[in-house]
Amino acid sequence: MVKVLECERCGFKEYLLAEEKSYDRCPSCQSIVIAQEKNDLPTQLQEIINVANQNFVYRNIKTDNYSVFFDIDELYKTPEEVISSFEKINFYPFIRREKEKLFVILRSSPPKKGFSYKKNLILFLLTIISTTIAGYFMAVPHIEYGFITNPWVGAITFSFSIMLILGTHEMGHYLIARKNGVDATLPYFIPAPFILGTMGAVINIRSFIPDKNSAIELGLSGPLAGILVAIPITIVGVMLSPIVPITVFGESSLFLGEPLIFQLIANSIVNVAEGYSLYLHPVAFAGWAGIFVTMLNLIPMGQLDGGHIARAVLGPIYHRYLSFIVAISLFFIGIFTWAGWSLWGIIGLYLAYRGHPGSMNEITPLDEKHWIMVGIAIILFIISTMIVPIKVG
Repeated sequence: MVKVLECERCGFKEYLLAEEKSYDRCPSCQSIVIAQEKNDLPTQLQEIINVANQNFVYRNIKTDNYSVFFDIDELYKTPEEVISSFEKINFYPFIRREKEKLFVILRSSPPKKGFSYKKNLILFLLTIISTTIAGYFMAVPHIEYGFITNPWVGAITFSFSIMLILGTHEMGHYLIARKNGVDATLPYFIPAPFILGTMGAVINIRSFIPDKNSAIELGLSGPLAGILVAIPITIVGVMLSPIVPITVFGESSLFLGEPLIFQLIANSIVNVAEGYSLYLHPVAFAGWAGIFVTMLNLIPMGQLDGGHIARAVLGPIYHRYLSFIVAISLFFIGIFTWAGWSLWGIIGLYLAYRGHPGSMNEITPLDEKHWIMVGIAIILFIISTMIVPIKVG
């Protein structure tokens, strides 16, 4: 015999499997709950309980329209084995610990969708076209000053460079996702009629991250892979960039911020005297953009790459606090420095509000190797950071 407490208003149910104290009000919506005693459980819930009995000791089961909650006394098996057991019946288990309390939240696995490469290919080709056009317009001023003889050389080399950086960044995520059993699509490139000719690229993650170590790897893999390609491209680009008097630049010229890694590269290759500046070749601009993208992705908020890392390190509550603090800070920094940060602050507030689901296993601590990865991510963020990325005139 099982006592069932049910709320007709919000769909909340609790199955009291032990001699636990009952209650009159729904903990979700505070409506009156109906108490019933039943001999049988719903078929799907019984299947879930059969798997649960093989993996842990629990007291009560709570359900709503989306999830099943277990209050856990003890795990029989490792978190990895628990996850594998429930995935076999198409459920994702989220294992959590709050203070001394252990619990498992089950969410149903959506049906696997087929994947077509058609959209990826179309967007890839469109982005090649848009970045080539952007590179052409970057090369035109170099033609006027005699630094480049053929604008299409600048156009094609820029497109190749920026696509290689962005593609490597996203393939880093894709390969690590597949390594850790996370269902992910190939990159979707995003063409745009802006300076770069693109708004970047994304992969679509279609399943949950298994554990905190995997979250660290997933967050770091893209920025690390991208910047390892951006650095040699920046070196080549700086070598191709002429040194010109600052008087060459007009009031509408764009001046780019110099992150630490860019300064180290430029200073080791060229010596720019006072009153002079590098006139960036399109390839150098692609390298700079790759460094900028690294910084943006490592901002610790929401589900950005830096957000994955912060969530694994800080947990749900402090990750949420940090996301809001960073977003609000960016908004006000943008008022006094670069207006783009204010836009990022607004985007960040949305990302912070959406939150981060976390990994399925959040009770196994990070190991030493992954703490080192956290340190690498912090270093990458520091060397790629620039307070004023773009200034006009």
